[in-house]
This record gives sequence, C-alpha cells and structure tokens, in this order.
Amino acid sequence: MTIEERLQYVEEIRRKVLGEDLMFHRSGHIDGRPNCPHCKSEDIYKNGKYKDKQKYVCKSCGKGFGLLTGTCVHRIHKKELWGSFIDMTLQSFSIRDISKKLGLSIQTVFDWRHKLLSSIENIDSKEFKGIVEMDDVQMRFNQKGRKTGFIEEKRRTIIGINRHGNRQSFRLKKKRKRGISNDQVSFLLCIDRYGTIETGLLKIGKISIKSLGYCLNDKFVSRFNTDNIFVTDECKSYNLLQMYGFDHESLNIRRKEWSRGTFHLNTLNNTDGRFKSWIKSSFSSVSTKYLNNYLNYFKVLKFILDSDNKVEDFIKKSLKDDSTQVRFSKIENSYWNFVNSFSI
Repeated sequence: MTIEERLQYVEEIRRKVLGEDLMFHRSGHIDGRPNCPHCKSEDIYKNGKYKDKQKYVCKSCGKGFGLLTGTCVHRIHKKELWGSFIDMTLQSFSIRDISKKLGLSIQTVFDWRHKLLSSIENIDSKEFKGIVEMDDVQMRFNQKGRKTGFIEEKRRTIIGINRHGNRQSFRLKKKRKRGISNDQVSFLLCIDRYGTIETGLLKIGKISIKSLGYCLNDKFVSRFNTDNIFVTDECKSYNLLQMYGFDHESLNIRRKEWSRGTFHLNTLNNTDGRFKSWIKSSFSSVSTKYLNNYLNYFKVLKFILDSDNKVEDFIKKSLKDDSTQVRFSKIENSYWNFVNSFSI
C-alpha cells in the first residue's frame, strides 16, 4: 500500500469507530431502559434488532424507536462521518471546505451544522452564583440565505442582472436608523462572575417588559436563586426582576455611572464583544433565523475547547437531548413566530 492509501485506510477506520461510538455515548445518558422520545412514556418493550441495534415500541403511543431516535444524528445516513464533521466544525472549517473533504453536499453539511447546534440548546442547567450581569444586546436583522419569504422593508440586498447578463446580489441604498430600531434584533445576555452564561432572543427592536418576561420564564428563572444580585442598566423593563423577588442594582449609564462598588457590567460587555468578534471572524454574519443556534454554540464553545478530548466531549453533549430532531424541524416556524409576535 502507498502512503496515501494507508492514510485513507486509517481515516476510514477512524470514521467507523467514531460512528459506532455514537450508540455508546448515547447509552451513557440513559439510566436503565430508555423513555419514548415521542411521548416520554417509560412503558415500552423490546421489538427485535435492526442491523444489530436494539429497537423498542412504546405501549402508550404505539410508535417505534431506537436509542438514537430524536437526537441530532436521527435520520442521518452517513453516521460514520459525524465525528469528522464535529472535528472540522471545532476547527472553524467553512461549510464548503467540510463539504469537499467529506464528500457531502453543501446543503447536507449546512443541515448537519444546525442539527448539531440545535442539540445543545438545553445542555447547561447550572445555577447562577452571586452577582449576575444582565443586558440586552443588538445585532442587525439579517435574512442571509433566504430565497423566499423576505420581509421586504428589512431587505439589505436584492438579486439583479449585471452588465454581463449574470445574476448578482446588489446592496440596497438605505440610511441606517439611529439608535435601536426595527432593523435590529435584541437578545438577552446574562452572565455571572464564574462564567455561567445564558442567552435568549427578546424581540425585533428595543426590549420591552413583555418580551423580557417571556424570555425569563422560558429559559432563565429556573437557573436563578435568591442569592443572586442582578446588575443592569437603567432600562425600566428590568424592574421586572424586582417583581420576581430578586435583588436588583441599576446603573445609570446615561450619566456615565459605569460602576458602583463591586457592581459593574464589564464581564458582560467583554463577553458581548467576544461574541460579535467571533461571529464576524468565523461566519462573516449569521441569519436571524439561526441566531439562537449560534448563541447556543458560543455558550458551550469555551468549555469544549478547554477539554482534552474535544470531539468526544462534543459528541457526548450533542447526543444528550432526544428532542433535537423536533426542534430542528421547527426552526422556520419558530423564526416566523418570533418575527410576528415580537416585532417593534
């Protein structure tokens, strides 16, 4: 065998091992017999094997399933490539580069990326400790990649024909609106002094009490405790924290009150800057439709990159949630619900 053939053989063995390890890593999240991923019932029975993989049937809903049903690798054909895909993702390979190296279509790699990112939404349930900094962060509303269903007043580009007769994207000449406008989307960023972080989409435009309340109830409150002291700017919407019974310190940023003793927003502002720099350097920009997925990725990226076994740890985390497939399939609906329910 030539050197190239040997390297190719080793890579094929590696991919096969990583693919077979998916079942092993998934079983590590299951204590005893699995629950039904469709209705969460524990009343199940074995239903033979398919390709040496145990199958089950739920007595409550009558649906069949396996250990990987509902996870990020559900309905993925080339599971042996999943480990290599995660490895390249962590190395910040572009979708086109991954497509070429793995012999997959660009659309397949794009779908894999967002199946992976959808799997880590509820991965961290650690409670916040001590002082917690909270603020709303804005990014430009982005319809990158859409071919239909544009929100016309928010379009920044349009497809036209150039002088050579070819289709080309032209940037529309629009004046940027001052301050926080409906050309921006707000998300909530929350971080304590120990690095625990949580994010959530708020609304298009400026934060409101309604959007803050929805976001807090959806993801945040279960991770707060009575020992937390919240530090925010002077926005009146944050008075909602006192209604929840939490201690609240408000800094008057307009009057240049950057800190008050140990209370400041420096940790949060630093994290905000790192997130936006990471988005710009790694992806140039991201669609608002997928912004929540990239926020999820940013939250776990630090802990993954600090690990000695990055790929293996990411595989383990990605296989924990058996609701990933449902969440991935509803990304478009979730986007339009967000746009229609929380517009300025």
